[in-house]
Amino acid sequence: MASEALCAEAAGGSLQNIKVNLGLALCYHELGEHETAISFCEVVLRSDRQSAGVHEIKAKAERALGKLENAIRTMKRGVLYEDLWGEGHR
Repeated sequence: MASEALCAEAAGGSLQNIKVNLGLALCYHELGEHETAISFCEVVLRSDRQSAGVHEIKAKAERALGKLENAIRTMKRGVLYEDLWGEGHR
């Protein structure tokens, strides 16, 4: 699949790549491509679990796919890892 190749190519730990991948995850989620959105979220999470919003986007995509238990687990992780009330959160 082309999106998997794009995910693999975009993987990287730099802050710029994290922001790009998070933006792509959001775009794919909004387009209804939830599996691809989750893939991009996982790329971000491998680089930085504390990226603001990544858990929320992943959970929304999981919920849209009917994977409610996964969505709940993802949001619980978000509470643990993200600085929800700090400057970095949108």
